[in-house]
Amino acid sequence: MESCKRLRGVDVLLTHEAPSPFRVTVPGGRRPNDAGKPAITEIIAAVRPRLHLFGHHHRFAEIDVHGVRSVCLDLVSRSYLLIDGRTLKYDVVS
Repeated sequence: MESCKRLRGVDVLLTHEAPSPFRVTVPGGRRPNDAGKPAITEIIAAVRPRLHLFGHHHRFAEIDVHGVRSVCLDLVSRSYLLIDGRTLKYDVVS
């Protein structure tokens, strides 16, 4: 983790797990669980990538983590992102 936190000039950071907090809705109306990992949040805060992408939870979601756009990627059978390489703005394609 420490070597990751020293990275600079990162455009896109891709991780498997979500940063914390990442609220996952629980079926049956129960309180959402925090499924993210504090270590990912620490890396994002240190590296400050222009965009952070993660999977694992298989549902599209956008959150802000220390001023960094963090996007949970959906199952590709449901949607995917088209990302502009210059601006890193994206469109969700269903």
